[in-house]
Amino acid sequence: MPNHEPKPHSHTYEQIAYILAGQIRFHMNGKSYLLGPGGLLHIPPNVEHWGEVVGDEPVLNLDIFTPLREEYAPGPKKA
Repeated sequence: MPNHEPKPHSHTYEQIAYILAGQIRFHMNGKSYLLGPGGLLHIPPNVEHWGEVVGDEPVLNLDIFTPLREEYAPGPKKA
């Protein structure tokens, strides 16, 4: 959402972010990538990254994670 506070982070799985609506500036490996609808970014495992919404329009993205993040898996969660 516009005006959110970006939080740099990394994770053990790789991520592919496909932008459906809005504009976002991703930061990764000391570089910035401005993405709009149809934009695609591959984020390798263990690489710090974060995104900042550009403008007043919310960003809608489709994220693909591999391996599957456990919290997104269907069925009961492990305790």
